[in-house]
Amino acid sequence: MSNFRLKSRILEIIVVVATMAIVASSPAQSANIGNQLGVSEGLSENFIKEIHSAQSVADALRDQSGAELALVASGQIQTANSGVPLITSLLFQDESVWVVQLTGKQLREAFEKSAAFFPNSMSSFLHISGVDIMFSPSKPSFDRIVSIYIGGRSIDAEKVYKVAMTSTLAHGALGYSSIWNFREPSREIGSLEKLLQGKTVQSTGFRWSYNSLR
Repeated sequence: MSNFRLKSRILEIIVVVATMAIVASSPAQSANIGNQLGVSEGLSENFIKEIHSAQSVADALRDQSGAELALVASGQIQTANSGVPLITSLLFQDESVWVVQLTGKQLREAFEKSAAFFPNSMSSFLHISGVDIMFSPSKPSFDRIVSIYIGGRSIDAEKVYKVAMTSTLAHGALGYSSIWNFREPSREIGSLEKLLQGKTVQSTGFRWSYNSLR
């Protein structure tokens, strides 16, 4: 089995396990999820650490690639404390970074998928850099996005955007193959190890804006 197939298979297993956990949750548990996650914003301590790690990686990918935005999925992240080497927060550290081209329509579809089960933990949740998203967790799944701004402008469904992500995610891992499935990049930037060298996890605010979970 190729290295890519092995990574994809591991990420697929992560998705299945996370989905089974959500399905197994009782209605009462789902109704009280905001309280279970704690803190005033309804986010758990572990998820806040994940936000810091994933957004730091996404910022580095966008900065190093020159792409308009960057995406990192929850299933790619091992939570880490602020200040530790950024490379240690990744599940797979030997991947390549690709720049691919996605339309605004594809991005909106991906963000709807990402927000569909929030605040339940899902490995397919996309952490972002270079984009601001407003959504409503109280709306039906796959119809939660209120607004998306890239570079300060509202997303254009027909426009093609340059997006940085790992090669595995670009191949459509974590359930994104129905939206994109790239076999080669528009541009390959280099390895994660090289791009993240000397960088550390930074504390940044959650970039998905939403109304109360309660």
